[in-house]
Amino acid sequence: FSGAETRFEVETEVTDAMQYEYKYPFRYKNFTAGRITLTNDGSVPAPLTVRFDGPITNPALTLYEQDGSTEVSRVEITGEAHADGAILYSSVDGDLLCRLEEDGTETNLAGALDITNENFFKVPVGTYVLQISADSAITSGVTVTLMKLYKAV
Repeated sequence: FSGAETRFEVETEVTDAMQYEYKYPFRYKNFTAGRITLTNDGSVPAPLTVRFDGPITNPALTLYEQDGSTEVSRVEITGEAHADGAILYSSVDGDLLCRLEEDGTETNLAGALDITNENFFKVPVGTYVLQISADSAITSGVTVTLMKLYKAV
């Protein structure tokens, strides 16, 4: 297999936002969920990594069929990262993890995952929609890395 990485930065459409006449050197954004389309054109299901920069509380990932109506997989992470921390998730074989990194320490969050979900899922071959949500407003970056795998001779 050979690997190819695809990184996505989550941006959402803001509705019911306040409008200002003056230009400021920053943007307001405040959302609790966003969706991105993932296309795995590899040969096999692709693992992914996600970094939720803090502050964030109880983030979740839900993978849907392309039309967005049928849920394929879900992971709900119980944990809170403050402004200087991050929650990391990986479904890469040999590097499965769900942890909080904050104040120079790492805390394993895998024990708090809901066992009724497929917590360490891979994105099947095809096009899917990944919903990113949290109990708190998502005000910092969320980075999704899809690692496509191809059969080689």
